[in-house]
Amino acid sequence: ALADLDRQLMALLDRAVTEENAARSTRAGKITVRPELLGERPAGATPDDAAIVRAVQAAARAKGFTPTLDSASTDANMAMAAGVPGVTIGSGGTGDRAHAPDEWTDVDKAKSLPGMQAGLHAIVAVAGTAGR
Repeated sequence: ALADLDRQLMALLDRAVTEENAARSTRAGKITVRPELLGERPAGATPDDAAIVRAVQAAARAKGFTPTLDSASTDANMAMAAGVPGVTIGSGGTGDRAHAPDEWTDVDKAKSLPGMQAGLHAIVAVAGTAGR
């Protein structure tokens, strides 16, 4: 599905360049487009009932967090696409505008420490599920 979407996008870019060059003077030169792949993250998923998911959720709850299950493009996708169960957890701190030029994260210890503790608890919990 992603390859098909990529083909559609490339066709749209080609058409847009052709139409723009036809609509405007090209005396100073034609516009061009040079698409560049910046990264590739294959899709993957870990079942909601997997031992690693349950262990990480329990660790988060033990530190007062309410875990939610969601899908996203993360560095864990590569492992999951290869069949290795994985999860990604937040830091527990606050922030906004993820992946935008003005992204920010508050590293105040009082806000971040519980998240770091939950992460450490999750690592220990997952280590205890190895082989299950």
